[in-house]
Amino acid sequence: MRNVQDRPKPTLLKGFRQKRILLWSLLLMNAVVGCVFIYSWLVQEKGSQAFSNNPAVSMPARTKATEFANEYFRWISTDKEERAKRLEPYLIKGIDEQAGMVLSGVKVDSTPSNVQVWDVQDKGNNRANIIVSATMMLMNPSDKKFTMETRHLVVPIYAASRDSFVVEDIPYYLPESSPVQASKGDYKPQGNKVDEKQLGEYTAFLESFFKEFASTSPEKTLSHRTKGDLQLRGMGSIISFSKLESVSVWEQQSEYEITCKVKFTDHLGATFIYPYILKLTKEDGQWRIISFRNSQ
Repeated sequence: MRNVQDRPKPTLLKGFRQKRILLWSLLLMNAVVGCVFIYSWLVQEKGSQAFSNNPAVSMPARTKATEFANEYFRWISTDKEERAKRLEPYLIKGIDEQAGMVLSGVKVDSTPSNVQVWDVQDKGNNRANIIVSATMMLMNPSDKKFTMETRHLVVPIYAASRDSFVVEDIPYYLPESSPVQASKGDYKPQGNKVDEKQLGEYTAFLESFFKEFASTSPEKTLSHRTKGDLQLRGMGSIISFSKLESVSVWEQQSEYEITCKVKFTDHLGATFIYPYILKLTKEDGQWRIISFRNSQ
C-alpha cells in the first residue's frame, strides 16, 4: 500500500514556488539596476559640477569662441569695416575693433572652414583661453586662385554669467606644438617705474628677443633666453617681427616687469598688434625671461 508521503505533490504548489522565485529574482534585478543607475547619476552629477565651476570652459563658452573665430578669419579685402561690425558683439568694450588685426595691406579674401575647439585652458575667475583651429580659404580677387592655410587662435574668454561671454583681450596666433602661456586675474605692475629715458637697454633686448621668437621653430625652446621652469617656444615664422611699441618697465629688487605692444606681419600683408607682459632678471650680464604671457 502506497504511503501518503509518497504521493506526488500538486502541480499548483510547484507553480506557486516557481512564481515566487521569479518574483524575487525580478525584485533583486531591479534593485541592482537601480543602484547602478543612481551611482552613474551621482558620478555624472559630480563631473558636471566640476566642469561647470568655471562657466568660461563650458560648452556655451566654447561655442561662443568658435563663433567669434569664424568672424575673425572672415574678411573681404575691399571692405575691412564690415569685419569690425561683425566682431563688435563679441568684444569687450574698449578693445580694438579689429581685435588686434590690421588688414590695410591684405590683398586676399578669407573664408574660414572647419572651425573647432582645439584646446581649452582654465584660468579661473570666470576666465579661460579657448584655442580654436580654423582652415582659411584664401582667394586672390585678381586671378581667383585659392590657397588654404590652417591657423590656431587663442581666444581669451570671460564669462559675465552662465550664458553671457565676451572676448576680453586681444586674441593671438599659436603654433600647433607650442603651449599657451596662461595668466590668472588682472595684471597690476609692482615696483618703481623706470624713466623713459633709460629704456634703451630694455628695448634693445626686447627687439632682439621678439625677432628670434617670431622666426624660431616651435619645435625648439628658447632656453638661452629664459630662466627657471619657463618653456618658451617660437612662432615658426607664422608671423614676422615688425616693431616694438608702448614699452613700460617697473623695477622691483633684481627683477623687472615689462609691458609692451609688438607689431607683427604675415605673408598676406596683415599686421597684428599683440600686448605682452614679461618679467626679466639679469644673470652674468645677460637678460633672462622669468615669465612671459600675452595680455592687455
